[in-house]
Amino acid sequence: MEELVALTNSEARSAKNAKKKDEEKAKAAEVKVKDAEKRASQAEDAWKKAGEAQKRLKTIWPPPS
Repeated sequence: MEELVALTNSEARSAKNAKKKDEEKAKAAEVKVKDAEKRASQAEDAWKKAGEAQKRLKTIWPPPS
């Protein structure tokens, strides 16, 4: 009977450790997603600024026709 309880406790610890690892992986993935979203936002802002700069350049110095 004690072997059965020990096996069950061992299995419970294994399941708990697996759950903890899964949670850590999920947190790491969440951090990566947030970082990717931040980079995408920065890229979008840079794209908008480049477009605005291009418009200003065309009004200041129009290319010859």
